[in-house]
Amino acid sequence: MSPQREVVCFDCDPGKPCAEHSPTVRAKEYGRRANIQWASEIRPRKQVWLWENKIPIGTPSALAGRGGTGKTSYVLHLIARLSRGQLRGEYYGTPQRSLIWSGEDSWDKVLVPRLIAAGADLGMVGRLRLDTLVDDETLEVAPKLPLDTAPIAEAVTESGAVMALLDPIASTMSGDLHRESDVRIAVDALARVAEDTGAVMMFVRHFGKGGGNASDKMSGSHAFRDAVRSVFLFAEDGDRVIVSQDKGNYAPRGEESFAFRLESTTVDTDDGPTEVARVVELGTSEVSVGEIINRSFETDEDRDATSARRDVDDWLREVLKNGPLESNTVYDAADAAGFSKDKAKRAKARIKAEAYRETGDGPWLWRLPKGADAQESTVSTRDFAPLLPCTSEGVQSGDENQGSNSAEACSLGPATATVTVLNSRRSHDEPPPNAAAWLLEWIANNGNDDGWVKPSDAFTAGRSVGLNRDAIIKAKQVYADPPIESSGNGRGSMWRIVRDGTPEASGDQ
Repeated sequence: MSPQREVVCFDCDPGKPCAEHSPTVRAKEYGRRANIQWASEIRPRKQVWLWENKIPIGTPSALAGRGGTGKTSYVLHLIARLSRGQLRGEYYGTPQRSLIWSGEDSWDKVLVPRLIAAGADLGMVGRLRLDTLVDDETLEVAPKLPLDTAPIAEAVTESGAVMALLDPIASTMSGDLHRESDVRIAVDALARVAEDTGAVMMFVRHFGKGGGNASDKMSGSHAFRDAVRSVFLFAEDGDRVIVSQDKGNYAPRGEESFAFRLESTTVDTDDGPTEVARVVELGTSEVSVGEIINRSFETDEDRDATSARRDVDDWLREVLKNGPLESNTVYDAADAAGFSKDKAKRAKARIKAEAYRETGDGPWLWRLPKGADAQESTVSTRDFAPLLPCTSEGVQSGDENQGSNSAEACSLGPATATVTVLNSRRSHDEPPPNAAAWLLEWIANNGNDDGWVKPSDAFTAGRSVGLNRDAIIKAKQVYADPPIESSGNGRGSMWRIVRDGTPEASGDQ
């Protein structure tokens, strides 16, 4: 052990030891002192989940998004599943209680009808309220943090709740929402309640304006994000909502973002039926919240790049409209038109042109997607825009980053429905191909110079042969031999074939 050092005091005789003003004496005077617990005295424990791989038990958690994106509806959906023991995690199979404090929504007209629509056991969901006595009269007040930490913790403990929602947290705070110290005081108080009770303390925040890094979009101080263990970001993507876990993500790769939609349903009330929204889960999403919120804030440079891609896409369709051409012929035509070989290849992938060989060692040929010939025989291309994948926001511009939620091919103009049928029709008598074999062949024929393809293109092509998204993903993850590797997560991810441990490029198609 190190020798005991003498305490030097500067309050009395400078430079001399002094027992009267030692740190121990000072600590007793102030009522505060530091303590040490050695790591060897702390027993390790495993992480336990309220919601499997997403929300740890006994921690604060946050939901953030622009107004009207379904944040409250979704957390009510989670609460309903908890109340029935249907939420995957530590309490799966055992119904659990939750508490809600809401400063914005009426309980009788909004929250209870929504909980009914979500299928909640109303006896397992409690209204959290803070009361104060004023002139012998009990009045309900908004909770204030950290002032009301103790009564909130007591309510959580006595009720046995495993989750408590504060919506919105801004109504519970004093001070400046943009000042880190003020925010930390409130959120740290919630963290203490969570740790002491073992419950998840969840709160709701709004997004700031504009685009940018999704992690920085929660309005107010960044401490709202820094002080919690899990953060979920919400953004509308047409008629669905995308949720991305921005912090504390323990989900398997490819499941970082998921989607749901809100559907209207009728609920009976004492005053008659009323329409409310409920959540319908749509599964994982390859589009992230970050990508969605930045769509409307592309720069002039981004728009110029999009226009350039559209030009080469239109050129390639025109070149191939009369039938297949050898790839070298296409490259020569591209050079003459002022486009590079790589630009021609990328355009091929975007317009979903097919590369194939008529014989095993014959030249590579390019052709427009199946159905394009039939379409051109009945519809004049001068009257309609080129076929491009659609989203709920309308026809895309040919951007390389097409989302996985693309609908069947469609066209601008009055004949959209007709064109959709022509491009998506498939004989019901023809069985779908083996998914793994089809996927390997499709990637080999459609990869870029390094063999990479976009999953969204594979999903779109798969639909034309009767394979849905789940079948293609399962083929990639389970059955593909040789295996298929992924690059990155979310909308920018790519797939390619790996042979003998070495990625296989697609060749000079």
